[in-house]
Amino acid sequence: MEIDYYKKVEAFERRVISEALQEARGNQAQAARLLGLAPTTLSSQLRRLGIQVRDFKRSSPSESFETFQRFLLWKSAYLTATPGDVNRGRVEKARGAGSPLAPCLPD
Repeated sequence: MEIDYYKKVEAFERRVISEALQEARGNQAQAARLLGLAPTTLSSQLRRLGIQVRDFKRSSPSESFETFQRFLLWKSAYLTATPGDVNRGRVEKARGAGSPLAPCLPD
């Protein structure tokens, strides 16, 4: 069995840099600080490894999933509500300040 040292090192670099970029949400300067690198060094490593920073600028997966869950709850409340529920304010309670649905409900 043959082990390619350079491929192993490159895979390790790619993983560590990707983790730092994910933690920094795509902010290269912050990722460089996390790694203890100069921003220019990180930039050259990104080019060499072909890592696209834009892939890390999105919100974190857990936040996206939580937002999606809130949307599904909101949608199910509106789909299952009868006109009487809406008129009596039952659906409107979901818009309250303490509601987990409040951030994603339309006004």
